[in-house]
Amino acid sequence: MRVTVFHNSIPASITAAQKLTKLLKSGHFELDERHPEVVVTIGGDGTLLSAFHRYADQLNSIRFIGVHTGHLGFYTDWRDFEIE
Repeated sequence: MRVTVFHNSIPASITAAQKLTKLLKSGHFELDERHPEVVVTIGGDGTLLSAFHRYADQLNSIRFIGVHTGHLGFYTDWRDFEIE
């Protein structure tokens, strides 16, 4: 499965993205920023919306998973401490 991790510049998001990337590599996932099947966003609702714009031409073929590192996420279902 081709996966990419899309995150914002907040330190907690960067740390979570590094952790997830390491887990994905050890799980034999293919990291692919150009044509992913799954995009995991780490940050908040704005980060998820930015990922939608980034991959607008591929929305029909990509699944999005939202992880939030802030206090409240309406569209991001998981928290950063749930990554594992």
